[in-house]
Amino acid sequence: MDGIARGLWAGLWLGLLNREHLHRIDQFSYSSSKSFPGVDHNLSGLFSWEAQTIDHYFQGRRRLVLLGAGAGREVAPLLERNFEVDAFECHEGLREAGNSLLAQHEPPGAIQAMERDRCPHLEGNYDGVIVGWGMYTLIQGRERRIQLLKDLRASVERGTPMLLSFYLLGGPKRRYRVAAQFGNVIRAILGRERLEFGDDLSPSYGHFFSRGTIDEELRAAGWHLEFLDRRTYPHAVAIAKE
Repeated sequence: MDGIARGLWAGLWLGLLNREHLHRIDQFSYSSSKSFPGVDHNLSGLFSWEAQTIDHYFQGRRRLVLLGAGAGREVAPLLERNFEVDAFECHEGLREAGNSLLAQHEPPGAIQAMERDRCPHLEGNYDGVIVGWGMYTLIQGRERRIQLLKDLRASVERGTPMLLSFYLLGGPKRRYRVAAQFGNVIRAILGRERLEFGDDLSPSYGHFFSRGTIDEELRAAGWHLEFLDRRTYPHAVAIAKE
């Protein structure tokens, strides 16, 4: 499909489907996956870009909070690096698979429940924050994303690092423009929340960012964009401001 056709297709379904529908599609994709709950995937360790970021920016840190932990792929190697990890995941099936795996790990770990798109209640201050692989890109709505970042900022001291990964805008930009414009016509008729430029289906919901929009959302929530890497899986390191 070219950019306009792809935008019309995405806009149609983003217009017709509400947040609950989009969440169900996302839940189904993870529930039906053989990889994400599997032992091989979750014992494969950190991706190279994750390991490099953790080893560089989180050196000397001790207590981490990890949102979107899935079935524990990030948790096990963080524990092996002697971090204390408070891990959270909203998908019950992934959480159960992860807890079964981490109970047999040395040192053992656990994954706690959280609501989708919302920061759980966090006890005390953390030395570092990780928003798990791609989680941020699955949150629909700028205000929801910023609120999550604000809640995380409230749980850490100034200077604390955060690792955040996401989708970056790519290909013809008109695809995203058409999707938002066409989808918002439908959503206006149905009385639903407006779409944003960058909302897409691929095949489940994902929001695509530019460097500028990532920077804006971080600054609005009290974080400073320290580093952004496009070469591997797009990710950024942000530092908590005053």
